[in-house]
Amino acid sequence: MTKIYNKITIKNPYVAVVGGGTGGHIFPAQSLCEILTRQNHNVLYITDKRGQAFHEKPKNTHMFILDLPRYRPGIMGKIAIATRTLIEITYVTWKFMLSRPSLVIGFGGYPSFPPLFAALILGIPYMLHEQNAYAGRVTRWLAPWAQSITTIFRFTKGLREKDRKKIVQTGNPIRDTIKQVWKKSPYKPPHKTIHLFAVGGSQGARIFSTTLTKAIIKLPKELQKRLQITQQCRPEHIKKAQECYKKAGLKVNLAPFFKDMAAEYKKAHLVISRAGASTVTELTAVGRPALLIPLPTAMDDHQMHNALTLSEKKASWYMRQSDVTPESLAKKIEEILKSPKDLEKTAENLHNLKMEDADKALTEAVEAVLNKTHRVKK
Repeated sequence: MTKIYNKITIKNPYVAVVGGGTGGHIFPAQSLCEILTRQNHNVLYITDKRGQAFHEKPKNTHMFILDLPRYRPGIMGKIAIATRTLIEITYVTWKFMLSRPSLVIGFGGYPSFPPLFAALILGIPYMLHEQNAYAGRVTRWLAPWAQSITTIFRFTKGLREKDRKKIVQTGNPIRDTIKQVWKKSPYKPPHKTIHLFAVGGSQGARIFSTTLTKAIIKLPKELQKRLQITQQCRPEHIKKAQECYKKAGLKVNLAPFFKDMAAEYKKAHLVISRAGASTVTELTAVGRPALLIPLPTAMDDHQMHNALTLSEKKASWYMRQSDVTPESLAKKIEEILKSPKDLEKTAENLHNLKMEDADKALTEAVEAVLNKTHRVKK
Protein backbone atom coordinates (compact mmCIF):
# COMPACT_ATOMS: atom_id res chain seq x y z
CA MET A 1 0.00 0.00 0.00
CA THR A 2 1.18 3.53 -0.77
CA LYS A 3 1.86 5.35 2.46
CA ILE A 4 -0.58 8.19 2.85
CA TYR A 5 1.55 10.91 4.41
CA ASN A 6 4.83 9.84 2.80
CA LYS A 7 6.62 10.67 6.09
CA ILE A 8 5.27 14.24 6.01
CA THR A 9 3.85 15.67 9.22
CA ILE A 10 1.28 18.33 8.44
CA LYS A 11 0.61 21.07 10.94
CA ASN A 12 -2.82 21.39 12.50
CA PRO A 13 -5.23 22.86 11.72
CA TYR A 14 -5.44 21.90 8.06
CA VAL A 15 -7.89 21.39 5.20
CA ALA A 16 -7.93 18.15 3.17
CA VAL A 17 -8.77 18.49 -0.54
CA VAL A 18 -9.67 15.28 -2.39
CA GLY A 19 -9.63 14.80 -6.17
CA GLY A 20 -8.76 11.76 -8.24
CA GLY A 21 -9.66 9.71 -11.29
CA THR A 22 -10.02 11.96 -14.34
CA GLY A 23 -8.96 15.50 -15.15
CA GLY A 24 -12.45 16.84 -14.44
CA HIS A 25 -11.98 15.97 -10.76
CA ILE A 26 -8.23 16.51 -10.50
CA PHE A 27 -7.56 19.91 -12.08
CA PRO A 28 -10.09 21.95 -10.05
CA ALA A 29 -8.96 20.21 -6.86
CA GLN A 30 -5.36 21.17 -7.59
CA SER A 31 -6.44 24.73 -8.34
CA LEU A 32 -8.22 25.01 -4.99
CA CYS A 33 -5.16 23.64 -3.17
CA GLU A 34 -3.01 26.40 -4.62
CA ILE A 35 -5.62 29.09 -3.86
CA LEU A 36 -5.93 27.97 -0.22
CA THR A 37 -2.16 27.81 0.30
CA ARG A 38 -1.85 31.37 -1.04
CA GLN A 39 -4.27 32.32 1.75
CA ASN A 40 -1.92 30.66 4.26
CA HIS A 41 -4.01 27.57 4.96
CA ASN A 42 -2.26 24.28 5.62
CA VAL A 43 -3.51 21.96 2.87
CA LEU A 44 -3.35 18.20 2.40
CA TYR A 45 -4.04 17.10 -1.19
CA ILE A 46 -5.40 13.56 -1.47
CA THR A 47 -5.46 11.87 -4.88
CA ASP A 48 -4.91 8.51 -6.57
CA LYS A 49 -2.11 7.33 -8.87
CA ARG A 50 -3.82 8.81 -11.94
CA GLY A 51 -4.06 12.16 -10.19
CA GLN A 52 -0.39 11.97 -9.31
CA ALA A 53 0.47 11.27 -12.96
CA PHE A 54 -1.54 14.19 -14.36
CA HIS A 55 0.48 16.94 -12.75
CA GLU A 56 3.12 17.59 -10.16
CA LYS A 57 2.05 18.20 -6.59
CA PRO A 58 0.30 21.56 -6.09
CA LYS A 59 2.73 24.14 -4.69
CA ASN A 60 3.17 24.37 -0.92
CA THR A 61 0.85 21.46 -0.16
CA HIS A 62 1.32 18.09 1.47
CA MET A 63 0.05 15.11 -0.48
CA PHE A 64 -0.76 11.46 -0.20
CA ILE A 65 -1.75 8.89 -2.77
CA LEU A 66 -4.65 6.47 -2.42
CA ASP A 67 -3.91 2.97 -3.65
CA LEU A 68 -7.08 2.35 -5.67
CA PRO A 69 -7.46 0.23 -8.83
CA ARG A 70 -8.95 1.70 -12.00
CA TYR A 71 -12.59 0.88 -12.63
CA ARG A 72 -13.08 -2.42 -14.46
CA PRO A 73 -16.43 -3.85 -15.58
CA GLY A 74 -17.57 -7.26 -14.41
CA ILE A 75 -17.97 -8.93 -11.04
CA MET A 76 -14.24 -9.36 -10.39
CA GLY A 77 -13.57 -5.71 -11.10
CA LYS A 78 -16.30 -4.68 -8.68
CA ILE A 79 -14.97 -7.01 -5.98
CA ALA A 80 -11.45 -5.61 -6.42
CA ILE A 81 -12.66 -2.02 -6.11
CA ALA A 82 -14.92 -2.78 -3.12
CA THR A 83 -12.12 -4.60 -1.28
CA ARG A 84 -9.53 -1.93 -1.95
CA THR A 85 -11.97 0.86 -1.09
CA LEU A 86 -12.73 -0.75 2.29
CA ILE A 87 -9.01 -1.01 3.04
CA GLU A 88 -8.43 2.62 2.10
CA ILE A 89 -11.41 3.78 4.20
CA THR A 90 -9.90 1.99 7.21
CA TYR A 91 -6.45 3.44 6.59
CA VAL A 92 -7.64 7.02 6.00
CA THR A 93 -9.89 6.84 9.08
CA TRP A 94 -6.89 5.84 11.18
CA LYS A 95 -4.77 8.68 9.76
CA PHE A 96 -7.55 11.21 10.30
CA MET A 97 -7.81 10.03 13.92
CA LEU A 98 -4.08 10.72 14.36
CA SER A 99 -4.22 14.10 12.61
CA ARG A 100 -7.76 15.42 12.31
CA PRO A 101 -8.51 17.86 9.45
CA SER A 102 -10.79 20.81 10.12
CA LEU A 103 -12.58 20.25 6.81
CA VAL A 104 -12.55 17.72 3.96
CA ILE A 105 -13.47 18.97 0.47
CA GLY A 106 -14.37 16.32 -2.13
CA PHE A 107 -14.25 16.92 -5.88
CA GLY A 108 -16.05 13.75 -6.94
CA GLY A 109 -15.00 10.52 -8.59
CA TYR A 110 -14.79 7.25 -6.67
CA PRO A 111 -11.26 8.02 -5.31
CA SER A 112 -12.85 10.79 -3.24
CA PHE A 113 -15.14 8.33 -1.44
CA PRO A 114 -12.70 6.84 1.16
CA PRO A 115 -11.59 10.20 2.66
CA LEU A 116 -15.13 11.61 2.60
CA PHE A 117 -16.58 8.47 4.20
CA ALA A 118 -13.81 8.54 6.81
CA ALA A 119 -14.80 12.13 7.57
CA LEU A 120 -18.44 11.06 7.93
CA ILE A 121 -17.49 8.24 10.34
CA LEU A 122 -15.41 10.60 12.49
CA GLY A 123 -17.84 13.52 12.41
CA ILE A 124 -15.40 15.74 10.51
CA PRO A 125 -17.19 18.45 8.49
CA TYR A 126 -17.02 17.97 4.74
CA MET A 127 -18.27 19.71 1.64
CA LEU A 128 -18.75 18.49 -1.92
CA HIS A 129 -17.92 20.14 -5.24
CA GLU A 130 -20.04 18.87 -8.14
CA GLN A 131 -18.77 19.75 -11.62
CA ASN A 132 -21.42 18.08 -13.74
CA ALA A 133 -24.98 18.93 -14.77
CA TYR A 134 -26.11 15.63 -13.21
CA ALA A 135 -24.64 14.94 -9.76
CA GLY A 136 -22.27 11.99 -9.56
CA ARG A 137 -22.71 9.00 -7.29
CA VAL A 138 -20.37 10.13 -4.53
CA THR A 139 -22.18 13.49 -4.37
CA ARG A 140 -25.61 11.84 -4.33
CA TRP A 141 -24.61 9.32 -1.66
CA LEU A 142 -22.92 11.77 0.71
CA ALA A 143 -25.01 14.90 0.10
CA PRO A 144 -27.34 14.35 3.12
CA TRP A 145 -24.48 14.90 5.60
CA ALA A 146 -22.49 17.52 3.67
CA GLN A 147 -22.17 21.03 5.06
CA SER A 148 -22.33 22.54 1.58
CA ILE A 149 -22.50 21.49 -2.08
CA THR A 150 -20.78 23.80 -4.54
CA THR A 151 -21.66 23.46 -8.23
CA ILE A 152 -20.90 24.76 -11.72
CA PHE A 153 -24.49 24.73 -12.94
CA ARG A 154 -27.45 26.51 -11.35
CA PHE A 155 -29.61 23.62 -12.50
CA THR A 156 -27.60 20.62 -11.26
CA LYS A 157 -29.87 17.56 -11.36
CA GLY A 158 -29.99 14.30 -9.42
CA LEU A 159 -30.10 15.69 -5.88
CA ARG A 160 -32.98 15.40 -3.44
CA GLU A 161 -34.87 18.60 -2.71
CA LYS A 162 -33.55 18.92 0.84
CA ASP A 163 -29.99 18.47 -0.43
CA ARG A 164 -30.52 21.07 -3.15
CA LYS A 165 -30.91 23.67 -0.40
CA LYS A 166 -27.19 23.22 0.32
CA ILE A 167 -26.17 24.20 -3.23
CA VAL A 168 -23.92 27.21 -3.70
CA GLN A 169 -23.18 27.92 -7.36
CA THR A 170 -19.51 28.84 -7.59
CA GLY A 171 -18.30 27.62 -10.96
CA ASN A 172 -15.09 25.66 -11.42
CA PRO A 173 -11.65 27.13 -10.70
CA ILE A 174 -9.57 27.36 -13.89
CA ARG A 175 -6.11 28.54 -14.87
CA ASP A 176 -5.52 32.27 -15.20
CA THR A 177 -4.31 31.88 -18.80
CA ILE A 178 -7.67 30.37 -19.78
CA LYS A 179 -9.55 33.23 -18.10
CA GLN A 180 -7.68 35.76 -20.21
CA VAL A 181 -8.64 34.30 -23.62
CA TRP A 182 -12.05 36.00 -23.98
CA LYS A 183 -10.84 39.25 -22.41
CA LYS A 184 -7.97 39.56 -24.88
CA SER A 185 -9.59 37.85 -27.87
CA PRO A 186 -13.42 37.75 -27.97
CA TYR A 187 -14.73 35.27 -30.51
CA LYS A 188 -14.74 36.33 -34.15
CA PRO A 189 -16.30 34.02 -36.77
CA PRO A 190 -14.05 32.81 -39.60
CA HIS A 191 -13.79 34.63 -42.91
CA LYS A 192 -11.18 32.75 -44.94
CA THR A 193 -9.05 30.48 -42.75
CA ILE A 194 -10.92 28.24 -40.29
CA HIS A 195 -9.02 27.03 -37.24
CA LEU A 196 -10.33 23.68 -36.02
CA PHE A 197 -9.20 22.49 -32.57
CA ALA A 198 -9.94 18.87 -31.63
CA VAL A 199 -9.10 17.68 -28.14
CA GLY A 200 -10.07 14.40 -26.50
CA GLY A 201 -9.77 15.32 -22.84
CA SER A 202 -7.28 14.26 -20.18
CA GLN A 203 -7.61 10.59 -21.13
CA GLY A 204 -7.30 11.13 -24.87
CA ALA A 205 -9.78 9.48 -27.21
CA ARG A 206 -9.39 7.06 -30.10
CA ILE A 207 -12.28 8.66 -31.97
CA PHE A 208 -10.36 11.96 -32.13
CA SER A 209 -7.31 10.20 -33.54
CA THR A 210 -8.96 8.07 -36.19
CA THR A 211 -12.61 8.80 -37.02
CA LEU A 212 -12.14 12.57 -37.00
CA THR A 213 -9.22 12.31 -39.41
CA LYS A 214 -11.32 10.27 -41.83
CA ALA A 215 -14.21 12.73 -41.45
CA ILE A 216 -12.08 15.75 -42.33
CA ILE A 217 -10.78 13.99 -45.44
CA LYS A 218 -14.42 13.57 -46.53
CA LEU A 219 -15.22 17.30 -46.30
CA PRO A 220 -15.68 19.20 -49.58
CA LYS A 221 -12.32 20.18 -51.09
CA GLU A 222 -13.14 23.89 -50.97
CA LEU A 223 -13.79 23.64 -47.23
CA GLN A 224 -10.66 21.54 -46.67
CA LYS A 225 -8.51 24.25 -48.26
CA ARG A 226 -9.69 26.74 -45.62
CA LEU A 227 -8.86 24.51 -42.65
CA GLN A 228 -5.95 24.73 -40.24
CA ILE A 229 -6.23 21.77 -37.88
CA THR A 230 -4.85 21.31 -34.38
CA GLN A 231 -5.73 17.81 -33.24
CA GLN A 232 -5.02 15.68 -30.20
CA CYS A 233 -3.94 12.19 -31.22
CA ARG A 234 -2.78 9.22 -29.25
CA PRO A 235 0.95 8.65 -29.87
CA GLU A 236 0.31 5.39 -31.70
CA HIS A 237 -2.06 7.10 -34.16
CA ILE A 238 -0.05 10.22 -35.03
CA LYS A 239 2.01 8.76 -37.89
CA LYS A 240 -1.00 7.36 -39.73
CA ALA A 241 -3.00 10.57 -39.26
CA GLN A 242 -0.08 12.63 -40.57
CA GLU A 243 0.10 10.47 -43.68
CA CYS A 244 -3.64 10.88 -44.33
CA TYR A 245 -3.52 14.65 -43.95
CA LYS A 246 -0.35 14.99 -46.03
CA LYS A 247 -1.95 13.04 -48.84
CA ALA A 248 -4.94 15.41 -48.72
CA GLY A 249 -2.66 18.46 -48.62
CA LEU A 250 -4.01 19.73 -45.28
CA LYS A 251 -2.23 21.87 -42.68
CA VAL A 252 -2.19 20.07 -39.34
CA ASN A 253 -0.61 20.16 -35.90
CA LEU A 254 -0.90 16.76 -34.24
CA ALA A 255 0.17 16.02 -30.67
CA PRO A 256 -0.81 13.71 -27.77
CA PHE A 257 -1.05 16.69 -25.42
CA PHE A 258 -1.11 20.49 -25.68
CA LYS A 259 0.56 22.41 -22.84
CA ASP A 260 -0.63 25.86 -23.91
CA MET A 261 -4.37 25.29 -24.14
CA ALA A 262 -5.06 29.02 -23.93
CA ALA A 263 -3.16 29.62 -27.18
CA GLU A 264 -5.09 26.86 -28.95
CA TYR A 265 -8.46 28.08 -27.71
CA LYS A 266 -7.59 31.63 -28.76
CA LYS A 267 -7.08 30.58 -32.40
CA ALA A 268 -10.05 28.20 -32.58
CA HIS A 269 -13.17 28.93 -34.63
CA LEU A 270 -14.64 25.54 -33.72
CA VAL A 271 -13.66 23.14 -30.95
CA ILE A 272 -14.44 19.42 -31.18
CA SER A 273 -14.15 17.78 -27.79
CA ARG A 274 -15.52 15.57 -25.05
CA ALA A 275 -18.01 17.05 -22.57
CA GLY A 276 -16.23 16.54 -19.26
CA ALA A 277 -16.54 19.10 -16.48
CA SER A 278 -13.15 20.75 -16.95
CA THR A 279 -13.64 21.01 -20.71
CA VAL A 280 -17.12 22.51 -20.34
CA THR A 281 -15.85 25.03 -17.78
CA GLU A 282 -12.99 26.08 -20.05
CA LEU A 283 -15.29 26.37 -23.08
CA THR A 284 -17.66 28.69 -21.22
CA ALA A 285 -14.70 30.81 -20.11
CA VAL A 286 -13.09 31.14 -23.55
CA GLY A 287 -16.40 31.36 -25.43
CA ARG A 288 -15.43 29.12 -28.34
CA PRO A 289 -18.29 27.23 -30.06
CA ALA A 290 -17.99 23.48 -29.72
CA LEU A 291 -19.18 20.22 -31.17
CA LEU A 292 -19.29 17.87 -28.18
CA ILE A 293 -18.95 14.08 -28.40
CA PRO A 294 -19.63 12.84 -24.84
CA LEU A 295 -17.66 9.89 -23.52
CA PRO A 296 -20.26 7.07 -23.47
CA THR A 297 -18.55 5.18 -20.63
CA ALA A 298 -18.46 8.17 -18.25
CA MET A 299 -19.93 7.37 -14.83
CA ASP A 300 -23.70 8.02 -14.72
CA ASP A 301 -23.41 9.26 -18.33
CA HIS A 302 -22.55 12.67 -16.87
CA GLN A 303 -20.89 13.90 -20.06
CA MET A 304 -24.12 13.41 -22.00
CA HIS A 305 -25.98 15.39 -19.33
CA ASN A 306 -23.42 18.19 -19.71
CA ALA A 307 -23.77 18.19 -23.50
CA LEU A 308 -27.57 18.17 -23.36
CA THR A 309 -27.59 21.04 -20.88
CA LEU A 310 -25.43 23.20 -23.17
CA SER A 311 -27.40 22.18 -26.25
CA GLU A 312 -30.68 23.16 -24.58
CA LYS A 313 -29.20 26.63 -24.04
CA LYS A 314 -28.13 26.77 -27.72
CA ALA A 315 -24.57 26.95 -26.44
CA SER A 316 -23.10 23.97 -28.31
CA TRP A 317 -23.81 21.11 -30.68
CA TYR A 318 -23.40 17.46 -29.77
CA MET A 319 -23.31 13.98 -31.28
CA ARG A 320 -23.65 10.67 -29.50
CA GLN A 321 -20.54 8.58 -30.07
CA SER A 322 -22.71 5.68 -31.26
CA ASP A 323 -23.91 7.93 -34.10
CA VAL A 324 -20.43 9.07 -35.11
CA THR A 325 -19.03 7.75 -38.38
CA PRO A 326 -16.63 9.52 -40.75
CA GLU A 327 -19.62 10.37 -42.95
CA SER A 328 -21.95 11.63 -40.20
CA LEU A 329 -19.18 13.63 -38.51
CA ALA A 330 -18.13 15.25 -41.79
CA LYS A 331 -21.75 16.20 -42.48
CA LYS A 332 -22.13 17.75 -39.01
CA ILE A 333 -18.88 19.73 -39.25
CA GLU A 334 -19.84 21.07 -42.68
CA GLU A 335 -23.31 22.02 -41.42
CA ILE A 336 -21.84 23.95 -38.47
CA LEU A 337 -19.16 25.76 -40.45
CA LYS A 338 -21.47 26.95 -43.21
CA SER A 339 -23.05 29.59 -40.92
CA PRO A 340 -20.62 32.10 -39.36
CA LYS A 341 -23.58 33.85 -37.68
CA ASP A 342 -24.59 30.63 -35.91
CA LEU A 343 -20.99 30.12 -34.77
CA GLU A 344 -20.87 33.62 -33.32
CA LYS A 345 -24.25 33.33 -31.59
CA THR A 346 -23.37 29.93 -30.12
CA ALA A 347 -20.08 31.35 -28.82
CA GLU A 348 -21.96 34.19 -27.10
CA ASN A 349 -24.52 31.82 -25.58
CA LEU A 350 -21.75 29.59 -24.28
CA HIS A 351 -19.76 32.46 -22.81
CA ASN A 352 -22.88 33.79 -21.09
CA LEU A 353 -22.97 30.58 -19.01
CA LYS A 354 -19.57 31.25 -17.44
CA MET A 355 -19.19 31.95 -13.74
CA GLU A 356 -17.32 35.15 -12.91
CA ASP A 357 -14.44 34.68 -10.50
CA ALA A 358 -15.07 31.05 -9.59
CA ASP A 359 -11.87 31.04 -7.50
CA LYS A 360 -13.25 33.70 -5.19
CA ALA A 361 -16.73 32.16 -5.03
CA LEU A 362 -15.39 28.71 -4.15
CA THR A 363 -12.97 29.95 -1.50
CA GLU A 364 -15.74 32.06 0.05
CA ALA A 365 -17.90 28.92 0.22
CA VAL A 366 -15.02 27.08 1.93
CA GLU A 367 -14.52 29.93 4.41
CA ALA A 368 -18.25 29.98 5.15
CA VAL A 369 -18.17 26.30 6.13
CA LEU A 370 -15.04 26.80 8.23
CA ASN A 371 -16.67 29.71 10.04
CA LYS A 372 -19.84 27.68 10.54
CA THR A 373 -18.01 24.68 12.02
CA HIS A 374 -14.60 25.35 13.57
CA ARG A 375 -12.64 28.30 12.35
CA VAL A 376 -9.27 27.34 10.86
CA LYS A 377 -6.53 29.61 12.13
CA LYS A 378 -4.08 30.83 9.54
